[in-house]
Amino acid sequence: MINQTEHSNTDTLHSATEEAPANFLRVLTYHRVANPDPESPLSPQLISATVADFAKQMEFVSRNYRAVTMEAVLEAAVSGKPLPRRAVIITFDDGYYDLLNHALPVLTHFRIPATVFVPTSYPDHPDRAFWWDRLYGAVMFAPQEQLQDSPVGPLSLKDREARWMAVRRLQNHVKTLPHHEAMALVDTLYQTLEGDKTPRKTVMSWDELRYFHKSGITLAAHTQTHPLLDQIPLEEVRREVTGSQADLQR
Repeated sequence: MINQTEHSNTDTLHSATEEAPANFLRVLTYHRVANPDPESPLSPQLISATVADFAKQMEFVSRNYRAVTMEAVLEAAVSGKPLPRRAVIITFDDGYYDLLNHALPVLTHFRIPATVFVPTSYPDHPDRAFWWDRLYGAVMFAPQEQLQDSPVGPLSLKDREARWMAVRRLQNHVKTLPHHEAMALVDTLYQTLEGDKTPRKTVMSWDELRYFHKSGITLAAHTQTHPLLDQIPLEEVRREVTGSQADLQR
């Protein structure tokens, strides 16, 4: 059985892992490991742990649990053999660049294996950013103080709190739309708001991902373009998944 925890501070992590029976597989899922920066155009909603908290969490894991690889989990699922008692697997979604400097040294220090799920159309393309980061940067750094024509009605951008509220309302609306319509809306808002548009590296390069792999980290498929899977046809879902798997095998 699986018990999954995300966005934990150390106390919450301790509570969540202690609640699970010893024979559960505990899954600690992360996105970014970074310190909040009000000047960053990347959404802080994807920060799962600060640098200091992540180090504390991995120290806690190393002292109290048995970190296992994705390969070991899959082998156990196929063979039916039990995993070690108090097994835990560490995963990271999206392959954000900050993992290279903030997560890998900690994992290496504590000898903890992990898995990074890579959306494979992003490495080596610093001009590409995830839609939620594009939307956040556009809204939070727009020169306007009002977005009059939005799909959720007029939105105040008068201060940081109002901009945060606008980001959340727009994100919630985007997730209700068919994927291609949703991405067209993000493109329109990105152009209309004239917020932060500086190209910057979001996802690790293929060379950096290979370095991760050589350091004992498993790389796994996470689609190619990271679409809203519940908003695209099943055949497109298949192409995204199989294409991502093929990209990782090259």
